[in-house]
Amino acid sequence: MTPVTGDEAHFRRLYHEHATAVWGYVLRRSANDQDCLDVVSETFLVLWRRLDETPPDSEVRPWLIGVARRVLANQRRGRLRRTRLDERLRVFVLSDVGSLRTEAPTTALAVEVALGGLDADDKELLRLSAWEQLT
Repeated sequence: MTPVTGDEAHFRRLYHEHATAVWGYVLRRSANDQDCLDVVSETFLVLWRRLDETPPDSEVRPWLIGVARRVLANQRRGRLRRTRLDERLRVFVLSDVGSLRTEAPTTALAVEVALGGLDADDKELLRLSAWEQLT
């Protein structure tokens, strides 16, 4: 077992003193358990990285809550960006699929009939070559 350094001992002490408060704060504000775990982990990662910059002991808890608050805000902004991107992509993809659907039914049926006697691998090979332009 490796010996605990001064920094590690300091971090462990701060974690044990403040983890319950940080977990409670984040649990009451997180969308789900995984988000909560991510926020708490990132909060204490910030503590570890900035251990030399932490405020005096009496101010560590509010400082950690502030870090958790910013991590939660970043998480929410990221989720909002992903949601907006998903919506834009969905509209884009659906408009493309809609144009494909107007041509595809009769073509697809004719192709399926023509491919009817082939085994599954040969069918897929021809579909990939003809429709997806893969070599």
